[in-house]
Amino acid sequence: MTTPTYRTGADAALGGLDITISLTPAEAAALGSEADTLADWFDTALWALAMLRTGTNEHGHLPGQDVREVTPDSLYTVINDLDNRLLPRLQGIRDAAIRRHNELGGSLNNLALAMDVSKSTAQSRRNAVLDGRDRPSHWENWAVKDGPRGAGTKYRWPNKPVTEFTDTELVSAIEANQFDTNPVTRDMVRSCVREWERRNGLPND
Repeated sequence: MTTPTYRTGADAALGGLDITISLTPAEAAALGSEADTLADWFDTALWALAMLRTGTNEHGHLPGQDVREVTPDSLYTVINDLDNRLLPRLQGIRDAAIRRHNELGGSLNNLALAMDVSKSTAQSRRNAVLDGRDRPSHWENWAVKDGPRGAGTKYRWPNKPVTEFTDTELVSAIEANQFDTNPVTRDMVRSCVREWERRNGLPND
């Protein structure tokens, strides 16, 4: 089975396009509840691109229903989700992949081809990952060994997407972790709050 899969037109929930990414049980267990937050930020990227191209914001609504203007608040959500949350994680995943590629004997030529850059540029980027200051970075460590099941995790997160948490699990997760300073945990709490607001009919972008 190929992934992602797509439903379009009348078969899609909002009449446009549904995108489904399928995970194996092992992949789902490795990501845990973070699969939900990552998917949320990928959704933000597509939403932002559509807003910038159309000049309107109809996110989450059927065509023609409650079409809103693009506002600083909606763009705040875009910038916060992408710049503060998604991009650092993508950087960490990339850096971890470069490190593992090197550990497995991947050649510099192969790395340059993957990056679509010259060998000298690929070598410079690899050196920055392997030998740079404060390496591995926080987000590279996150990619490899942190997350809901990381060694430093104090709270036992339910092993399912936040959208499938019971109301009790949502409230428990928020109350137990609302003052945690770990950026991964903060993002999980934020996702829980968004889901609680959605269930209770409160507005959120």
